[in-house]
Amino acid sequence: MEMEPEFVTAGELVVQPESGFDPLVNIQRLEKQLDAYKKLVGIAIKYTDSADWCDQNGTPYLLVSGASKIAAPFGISISPPAFTREVRHDLKGEWYFYTCHLVAKCNVLGIERGFIGTCSSRDKFFASISEWVEGKKINTLKPIEEVDEGNIKKKSYTNAFNNAVQNLLGLKKLTWEYLAQSQIKKGEATRVDYTGKGATDFISEAQGKLLYAKAKNKCDAGASMEIIKEDFKVEFKVDEFKLLPKGKMNDALAWIEAIKV
Repeated sequence: MEMEPEFVTAGELVVQPESGFDPLVNIQRLEKQLDAYKKLVGIAIKYTDSADWCDQNGTPYLLVSGASKIAAPFGISISPPAFTREVRHDLKGEWYFYTCHLVAKCNVLGIERGFIGTCSSRDKFFASISEWVEGKKINTLKPIEEVDEGNIKKKSYTNAFNNAVQNLLGLKKLTWEYLAQSQIKKGEATRVDYTGKGATDFISEAQGKLLYAKAKNKCDAGASMEIIKEDFKVEFKVDEFKLLPKGKMNDALAWIEAIKV
């Protein structure tokens, strides 16, 4: 007498095992895939260095400089981007945001997916103004007409590109301990305190020289350059003036100006 096939019931779902189904074979396949995935992530990280990562409130985040280094060797290609612009209004007035849509393909893995990136006219990297009033930093927003709209659009593309690379290769939600295995050191990474996004690029050489000149003026008035540099390192989490993130220039100038001698 022919036996009826067995069924596996999960709630209301009924699954009939495939003919020749062997769970051990699938488990072994998954183990191999896991090993391959770990190797892939490790290789991708080794294409970067500490400066390509930032400390986002204690969590490592890959900057676009790192994503760009990884994209080529992994055969990641990006489709022409498509942009949408939406306008919003609230109690603070009018603002807008760009959304960039693109398709990214990774030839090494043979996968292709769609991704988006956004950026608004209130992005603090482009729209925030920092002022020091009686020793306290006050942040305000630029009038919308003073925000460079081209930068907002470009940042939406950068965010989409970075999002694509990180998701295709599984580079999100890593830990500093894991990155340390590839010599990526938290202490050497860019530090970004995300009360707002930004500060992923360094100031220019001329701006670095300006900070040094301002500090030297304080030294001429009686301050110690050694102490200034040590305090600067503690305040801005960088070892040299020239390594200051671009969005922190005004803060650094105000900080040096506030040094009492």
